[in-house]
Amino acid sequence: MAFYWALKGAKMDHGKCMLLLERFYESGVGCEVDKERAKYWGKLGRKKLGLKKKKMSKKKNGKKDKSKK
Repeated sequence: MAFYWALKGAKMDHGKCMLLLERFYESGVGCEVDKERAKYWGKLGRKKLGLKKKKMSKKKNGKKDKSKK
């Protein structure tokens, strides 16, 4: 149900809904996992909200790297 409303909001040009769809498509919540659609909605959402590119976290052994360089 959440996927349905996020998709409806995104189609109505709501940036936060677009970013939510990105996460849903990445994890397969309410839909099949689709990295291309996730990328599409994420890019549109960040542009709409004036945000920078998505940050990728550094991971070691499946955990976030908390060490400082």
